[in-house]
Amino acid sequence: AGVSKMTVYSHFSDKEALFEAVVSDVSDRMLRVLPPASSENLPLRERLSAIGAAFLKIIVNVHVAGMAHALPTVSRDDRPLRTRFYDAGPGRTVAVLAGIISDAEARNELIVDSPELAAQDLVSLWAGDLQMRIAFGVVKPASDREIKKRARRGTDVFLRAFGKAGRR
Repeated sequence: AGVSKMTVYSHFSDKEALFEAVVSDVSDRMLRVLPPASSENLPLRERLSAIGAAFLKIIVNVHVAGMAHALPTVSRDDRPLRTRFYDAGPGRTVAVLAGIISDAEARNELIVDSPELAAQDLVSLWAGDLQMRIAFGVVKPASDREIKKRARRGTDVFLRAFGKAGRR
């Protein structure tokens, strides 16, 4: 940022508060780029794919991927702090997805045992190990085209697992 540590810490009480603010900011950006409520009229596959692409575009950013990889070591001995980080970031995204999945289940489009667990499954299908591979520098950040393709594939696998047509 081009400022001294003193300037940074005059805004944050400690390193943990700074990390929590960064995690919350990334989560805010993620939630802002989710497709608007008006997209609820889209077919579920299109809506989830758009959300997946928006999600991936944020998390595969080199800086975000690196931060996500570093966070567990920064807060290794502080479980409440790790929980706050998770709740401020990924937990918020999973909660929004769980709501969408729950609504789709109520419309009889999905059959899930738990909207929260299904949301976690969907995030995993979208991201796989891409964030880790980017953080380690094994692959270059994905292009917008690759992100959309990955989001569509993860969504398709999810719908085969939980879609009404895919269940017995």
